[in-house]
Formats: sequence, structure tokens, C-alpha cells
Amino acid sequence: MYGQRGDCNEIKNVEALKLYKEAIKKPAYKQKESQNLLEKAIKIEPGFADAYYKLADIFYKQATKLSNDINNLKRVESYYNKAEQYFLKVVELCPSFNYYSSYYYLGDFYYSSRNFEKAGFFLHTFLDYNKESRDIVNKASAMIKNVDYYMELINNPVQFNPSPLQNVCTPDDEYLPLISPDGEILFFSVRTISSSDKPEEKLKFSKRLSADSSDLVYSRGEPMGVPFNDGRNQGGASITIDNNHIFITICEYERTNYTSYKNCDIFTSDKVNEKWSYLKRMNSRINGLSTFEGMPSITADGKTLFFSSSREGGYGGLDIYKSEKEANGSWGKAQNLGPVINTEGDEKTPFIHSDRQTLYFSTNGIFGLGGYDVFYSQYEGRGQWSEPKNMGYPINTNNDELGMIVSTNGKRVFFSSRAFNEDNNWDIYFAELYKEARPKKVLFVKGKLYDEKGNKVTKARIELKSMQTDELTEGLVDENSGNYAVAVTVGDDEKFIMTATRDGFVFNSVYIDPNDEKFEPPTTVDFTMEKIKKGKFFALKNVNFSTGSYELDSVCRAELNYLVEFLKQKHKLGISLYGHTDDRGSDAFNAQLSILRSEAVRDYLLSKGVDRQRITCKGFGKKKPMVSNKTNFGKALNRRVEFMIK
Repeated sequence: MYGQRGDCNEIKNVEALKLYKEAIKKPAYKQKESQNLLEKAIKIEPGFADAYYKLADIFYKQATKLSNDINNLKRVESYYNKAEQYFLKVVELCPSFNYYSSYYYLGDFYYSSRNFEKAGFFLHTFLDYNKESRDIVNKASAMIKNVDYYMELINNPVQFNPSPLQNVCTPDDEYLPLISPDGEILFFSVRTISSSDKPEEKLKFSKRLSADSSDLVYSRGEPMGVPFNDGRNQGGASITIDNNHIFITICEYERTNYTSYKNCDIFTSDKVNEKWSYLKRMNSRINGLSTFEGMPSITADGKTLFFSSSREGGYGGLDIYKSEKEANGSWGKAQNLGPVINTEGDEKTPFIHSDRQTLYFSTNGIFGLGGYDVFYSQYEGRGQWSEPKNMGYPINTNNDELGMIVSTNGKRVFFSSRAFNEDNNWDIYFAELYKEARPKKVLFVKGKLYDEKGNKVTKARIELKSMQTDELTEGLVDENSGNYAVAVTVGDDEKFIMTATRDGFVFNSVYIDPNDEKFEPPTTVDFTMEKIKKGKFFALKNVNFSTGSYELDSVCRAELNYLVEFLKQKHKLGISLYGHTDDRGSDAFNAQLSILRSEAVRDYLLSKGVDRQRITCKGFGKKKPMVSNKTNFGKALNRRVEFMIK
């Protein structure tokens, strides 16, 4: 008999036994004959578990052998169905037959076909009773681990209520969305059928129709103009936080006259005076001669580019790499993110959030709910990433989930899917992102730089300085328009001073508390820059005092540090400090208090190395209010110190 018969009924039918023994003696190349003999045996003896098991084994092995042959998919399905039918019969007739191995093969079959509930039942039963077959016990245990993980995801759904983006979704396929960090522009790829019945891929954009960042209504998609959509397949865009530098994937399979090779590469274009420059292929450190490079994602500071590549030396098919921008502006050698992120499978559509620490990507190399699931990982420093976490069900389904991005404020997710419409075409959706999968908090500020006459100021510098760590983050400033944008990851209770500087102008600063609702990203702060001029008064906007006090708090000191730098750079300039008060208290009290305030500022400057001979102090008391003292807000603004350039 076949294997260990357990508690099976003894077969006494001589004819059936004869057919069975003849069948199992047949060599592998005569399986059809063996199959016919076994079918005759079970027709004579319907309770013949051994014959059912051998039949199941034959069909299972045939199906496994052909499983990777795309030309025999129907035959493979038929073989698996017959194997399932016969193994189930063995379980019905004699569960313990051959050490309960029918349970293993049924579990393996249901596991492969992603029927995990059934797979779990049969695999758990197999492991409960089979302690003999060490090899398949280990395989079953590995599958059970995945099955239990799958069921945990299914039984603990995350909050997810997707809605299609109005005006963007059409009967065509829309996919690979990109929302600009400020939420103003949506880029996406569209696949249409041309007049010659060939699929065409184009890059489109939509503009947000409402000034309210919470309103997600975008215009109908328009094809990107020159130099985009030139006949090559284009898509998978990423853009810097100032909306001036775009990275896209271009595939040239049918453009044999364009270059000496045909593949997908990453190209870049810069916006100059509201026009995009010609598309430039990125250097050979990023693009390979015969490999796929695409799906770029640029960090908020514009200094690190993440992308997928099929180049040699990876861990699987497509791996995620990064390249860092060097001091001379060129891009450095691509670095593989390592085995925590990359697997033996494919990693696609990386998206690095504006926090520069949270990476979202799709992979089929980590067990999940479908073919490609979306995962996220946190950067831990020194090249190390945290173990990827599945985004959960129903964000991930038994379909492929690709191209998922997260808004700058971390509250919304944007993605493409064909699981939510009857036409089975790809559309772009958005949904609120549950808290556990959100990135770290980000402060994102953009704005314009003007002079006192309302003219744009170019070639300026914007920087955010943490008041807790003194870490500096430099913003991106457009040399032509004077527009800027800057983003930084925010720690617990972290506060910032943002400062605009430009040669020939006095610095201008603003205090930022990211917990203040007015700084919910994205937020806009415009700066008016004042030219250096002797005899002119300049406000120290963040040097304010409590009532009756001349003590400098941390915000005052942070502002004064920029005055220190200004004076060190302009070492020939002297300044006069003028203290002011509100209207509370007597004239004599306020006169003295205003002098003490100017002297407190002077003493701080001296402690930072500024020469005493360059500074004079004076107090105006309550004589020169900046605004009315009728409100507490007005009183607070009047408790200040100004400086005049001598």
C-alpha cells in the first residue's frame, strides 16, 4: 500500500488491489496508464483511499511541473482541480492516510490559490497530527505563519474610505498619481488607445480649483506641454517642493532612432520663467544602458533621489536605490537600500515623504494580501531602515496596489486602483490615512520675497533653524521669481525661526510654532526685505517682552543670533538700539524699562562677541508706539526693541 495507511479500512477486493499494484509500478512517463488503472480501481472499490491518494499525487505533480508554463494555464488549473477533488476524498475516507499528508497538500493548494481560510484549516490539522515528515512540517509551519498573518490583517481592517478624484477620473486608465507638496498640482499618467489601436501613455496635470487646501477638487487633466509627451511613454513623476524641478520616467522601446539603446530611464526638467527646460537624461550613475530605471521620488530638500532599478547586483528583480546630489550639482553613485527593503521579488513605486524619513513602496517579495502590497518603513539613520509594515486591509487587497503617495501633512493618501469601479479601469482615489501609518510631522512653508516697493527679490537665502537643536534646513529659492519653499521634520514641541537673508538687505525673521493651526502645511509666509540704509529703523520682530519685564526669552535670543551674524558680516556698521514699552505704568517707569530692554539686547550681542563700541542704547518709553495700545495684542507688539544703522 501507499505510505502509512493509518486507520483506513482494509481493502479486500482482489480486482481493485491488482489494478492498484499494477498502477504504482508504472514509471513516471506512463502516468496516463497509471491514471487509467487507478480510476478503474476506485470504480470497483469506491472506498479505496490508497488509489485516490495516488491519483491526487499524479495530478498534483503534473500541475506543479507545468505551473510556470503560460501556454498550459488551463491544463494546470484542471490538474489542480482534480488533485483537490481526490485529496478531499482521501480526507473523507481516511484522514490519517500517509501521516495526514492529504491535509498538507490541500493546505498547500489553497495557500497557492490564496484561499487562506481553507489553507489555515488544513495546514493546522496537518501540523496537529504529523510529527514525522520534518521537511514538509517545516514548510507547513512557514505557510501557517503567513496564513495567520493574512487572517490577522483581514480580521483587523484599518480605517479606509476612498473617494475618486473629481474631474480626474475618466473611462481611460489614470494611474501613478503625484500631488505636489503644496497640494496645488496633480500629475498623473494616462493610458489611451491611439487611432492605430496601440496603447499610448501620456503625462497629464490638474490644478486644484479651490484655495482651501482641504478641498480636493482638481481641474480636468491636461497633457503636459513641451517638452513632455513627445511620443515616448512618459509617467511616474516626482517634483521638488518648490514645483520647479521634475523627474519622470521615459520608456523608449519603439524609438530606435533616438538613442543607441532602448529602455526606461529617469529624465529631469527645470522650470525657468514658467517654462520647462528640455528633458535631460540623468547621468550613468543613475541610468543603465540596458536596465530599467524609473519611478523616481525626490526628497524635500532636493538632494536625494529614490528610484527602482533592475540593474545587476541587487537582491531581486527590481530593487529600490537612492542617489545623493553632490556639492557640484551632479548625482552620486546609486546605492541599494539593502535587504530590509529589497527582496528576491520586485520593489516598485517608492515614495519618500517630505519628512525625508518615511518610505512608502510596493513589493511582491514580502508576503501580503495580494500580488503587490504597499508597505512603509522609517529611516533609522546610518543607512538603516525599520522592518517594513504592511499598510493593512483594505488598503491592500488581493489585487496589485501600486503608486501610493501621502500628502505633506500626512493626513491623506493618494493612489490608483481598479478595485472600486465596475469598468475595471484604473482611477485615482484619495482617502484619510490612519494615524499609525502616517509619516512624521512636517513643517512646510512657501512664499515670495519682495522689497519695500513690491518688487521681487532674487538670489536670497531662506533657512529654518530649530530652536531646540540649532539644526539648519535651507529652503529652495527660485533665482528668477524670488519664490521659495522649505520643509523640515518636526520633533515634539519643536519651534523654529525662519529667516530670509540677501546681500545688501537686512535679514527678516519669523517665529514658527508648528502646533499653531496657521502653520498647518502647506502654509504661506511672504517676506518684505528692506535694504541696508544708514539712519533707518529696523524692527526686531521676534524681540518682545512680557509686561514690566526686560528679560530675553528663547525666541528673542534666536532672533538676536541673526543680528549677531548680520553685524559680523557687516563689521564696519554700528547700530543704535531703541527700547519701547506699552502704555501701562508711569512715564518714568516706562522710560527706565525701555532703556533696560535695549541694554538687555546689547548685553546679549556683547556676549556673542560684538564690539561694545559699535552699539549705543536708548529708551523711548511709551512715546513711540508701533500700533494702538487699545488691545492686548497691540500692547504686546509695542513692548519691543528696534535698531537703527549708524
